[in-house]
Amino acid sequence: LDIDSSDLKALQVIETELGVNSQRSSASDVNPCGRRGVFCERRHSATTGEYVLRVTRLVYRSRSLTGTISPVIGMLSELKELTLSNNQLVNAVPVDILSCKQLEVLDLRKNRFSGQIPGNFSSLSRLRILDLSSNKLSGNLNFLKNLRNLENLSVANNLFSGKIPEQIVSFHNLRFFDFSGNRYLEGPAPVMSSIKLQTSPHQTRHILAETPTS
Repeated sequence: LDIDSSDLKALQVIETELGVNSQRSSASDVNPCGRRGVFCERRHSATTGEYVLRVTRLVYRSRSLTGTISPVIGMLSELKELTLSNNQLVNAVPVDILSCKQLEVLDLRKNRFSGQIPGNFSSLSRLRILDLSSNKLSGNLNFLKNLRNLENLSVANNLFSGKIPEQIVSFHNLRFFDFSGNRYLEGPAPVMSSIKLQTSPHQTRHILAETPTS
């Protein structure tokens, strides 16, 4: 099977701007599916009526990347996972990522991302794992309000401010959250219900935001 032509074009731009291509001798592969960090799945094409390969996961973990996330990321409409952890990537998370409606895993921890998270971030309703920890992200946490399918959440060690949204208490699937290391956050962290804690005593782990003493 061939890779979808739109996905191929987008992937070439994304890898170039992340800095992946500079690490690869054959950057112009005809079909990138299956090479390091790129995972594809078969999908039915509405335009041709035939099956094509679509990019569903990009995993570039610990690759010493120093680039940025291209706005073209929004063209990968079947993307389910974007893992870029433990690199040196910079600038903001592009608003175009909101077009990745199938996204379930977004792991950007341990980079140098800055700026605010796009306001309508809650439209990524399929998100299960969100790790933004150890960056330089700022602004409030209102983008978390409606991410009700979250199982694992960390925004630790950033520059977030304001209050932690109360809605997080009602996220039934949430098993881990970490708000620590954000010295500008106000007030106490939410307390999960005792019923939930009793039903999964070994699975549930919460690291709460420290309340400033000054």
